[in-house]
Amino acid sequence: MKQPSIRRPLQEIIAHVSETCKDCGLCRQECDFLEKYGTPKEIADCYDPKKKEGQVMPFECSLCRLCDDVCPFGINPSQMLLEIRRESVERDAGSFPEHTVLLDYERRGMSKRFTW
Repeated sequence: MKQPSIRRPLQEIIAHVSETCKDCGLCRQECDFLEKYGTPKEIADCYDPKKKEGQVMPFECSLCRLCDDVCPFGINPSQMLLEIRRESVERDAGSFPEHTVLLDYERRGMSKRFTW
């Protein structure tokens, strides 16, 4: 497994969210994911790629971008969560047992047995 470190673009996004988010809570009122994990600022301030929760948490977000739409400060929390996902996948930390069924389906669907 690759050593956990934060890619530069992700560092910049996390810093931007941390500095710009005012914890107003509007996004949290609209989103079950943020209700569970906190405001974008709280997520950015606590993000640690070495912690297991930091690898699992972003995959629970549906990336619907509702948080982006309701933010009065123009922050894009969904972009931060997408970049955290990408980093997890690059470190081979983004594969979970829950994905096994879907990955197996994709493999079989691409099999010559299932094509015409």
